Amino acid sequence: MRSWGLYCLLFGIGAFILPMMGMQFSILALFGDALPMVAGALIVLGVVLTALSFRQSPQS
Repeated sequence: MRSWGLYCLLFGIGAFILPMMGMQFSILALFGDALPMVAGALIVLGVVLTALSFRQSPQS
């Protein structure tokens, strides 16, 4: 679950930063004008998944 959270964080933060440099993730460019909302949702989802992965008890 932690890796999914980190991937969501990466894509969400990248979706905010890359347009400032004239680039964009091609898969996220499909969202058009809704991209900032999708990027924000990815960041929130990434934080939640990463936080939940730290709360889980270690599996032995």
